[in-house]
Amino acid sequence: MSELHKVKGETFGAETSDKKHTYFPSFSVELSEIPEAKNWEVGETYQVCLEVMQKSLRIDEKKEEVTFEIHKIGVMDSLKKEKPSDQMKKRMMTDGGYMNKK
Repeated sequence: MSELHKVKGETFGAETSDKKHTYFPSFSVELSEIPEAKNWEVGETYQVCLEVMQKSLRIDEKKEEVTFEIHKIGVMDSLKKEKPSDQMKKRMMTDGGYMNKK
């Protein structure tokens, strides 16, 4: 598995104004799908692992984007000693990992 890539987001606002804002892709799921989030703090960062199915690919002169369906979701332990990408690799490769749970 490759490293996590930083998402750039899209910046909107008047070109001559300081009121620009960057919007990032987002997703919502029922709390029952990721109950750990009930104890999380808004504004903090957490590691989540997703198994997705690609539904579409759009490449044209206006936009390049891909659409996915989320089929599995899991929470990464917040072990600060390991890089999140290394931790994710271990979880996905083991029988007890989030990706293997139904």
